[in-house]
Amino acid sequence: MNHERQMPKVKLILLSSKQQMTHEELLEEVQSIYSTDTPEFWNEITDDELWQMKNEAEREEIIGADFEEFDFGITVLRSKEQLLASIDNAKMRYQMEAQQEQPPHTQAFYRNVEHLLSKFHGKVETTIFPQKLDHWWYYAYIMNTSGITLYLCHAKWEATEYGYNCHTEFCFELIKISAKTMSCAEYAVAYDVKPSTVRQWIRRGRIRDAIKAGNEWRIPELSEIQHQRGYKNGWFYWDDQLKNVPLNYEIPANCSAAFFMQQKDNKKLFDIFFTTQDKIQKADCVDWGSDSLDGDSYWLQDAYKLTLSMDEREKFEVYMIANPLVNGQSEYIDDFDTDYGHISVHVN
Repeated sequence: MNHERQMPKVKLILLSSKQQMTHEELLEEVQSIYSTDTPEFWNEITDDELWQMKNEAEREEIIGADFEEFDFGITVLRSKEQLLASIDNAKMRYQMEAQQEQPPHTQAFYRNVEHLLSKFHGKVETTIFPQKLDHWWYYAYIMNTSGITLYLCHAKWEATEYGYNCHTEFCFELIKISAKTMSCAEYAVAYDVKPSTVRQWIRRGRIRDAIKAGNEWRIPELSEIQHQRGYKNGWFYWDDQLKNVPLNYEIPANCSAAFFMQQKDNKKLFDIFFTTQDKIQKADCVDWGSDSLDGDSYWLQDAYKLTLSMDEREKFEVYMIANPLVNGQSEYIDDFDTDYGHISVHVN
């Protein structure tokens, strides 16, 4: 399970809506698709059953088609040439954003993004790709503070009450370009602060994707300090059982993810929820770039909870960030599965 970013998603909804059709019109259309040796079958059929048969026929037609056979007004990334063009467009967009009067990021961030995208472009250019993808396969790439990852993804159609929903079924990692890391001193120069301030930011959970290398902290070059006041809630996850946990707390052996959250009514207390990655995935309730929590979430109901003071939370979180078995939440930056962004299209 990959948690470095939110999963690339293609979401196409084809609505064969229940437009105003009489029973006779609907019956005539369905009869043109299906045949039966029992004429009495049609005498007792309901409108809902007719719509179900009509939608099933449309679904079979959709599954046998491909992206190119639908006019979504965008180009899904399905070839090396489209990928390279998409990367060029991304570079151009960030260059234009950097020239704004008040850009959302620092100029150092934009220089690092352009350098990373150029490396990614070069890697794609020298990599051999299939001449043609099978039906409903496509490429998507994600950029977060740890770097850029290219995926080969498959889209799956599912019937809904209102039509058909096409979503990403699974993804395979093809290429990963890692962002460079900086020492606390180098990061301090970039942000014009003292190295001790950078280490304080790490302890306070404002740079969760820092990496402990020996006695030194390393910070990805795309990581920016969170400017929001106060504490930022966030996730940690791991695959092996954790040992030497501080404060003599025992993490349940079956747990593999934790959400650190500051209490709203008492800012000096923090709730740590321990759960499993499988439960989170089944509940489909977590965007791994999100710092919010749905109180009705399926996984939360059975989560193991700890309530810690500010000092205890700081020790626990530094342990998580420094532990090589634990992955912190890399900050999501951008993702692309079309020529200019996400697929999210309604086709009437």
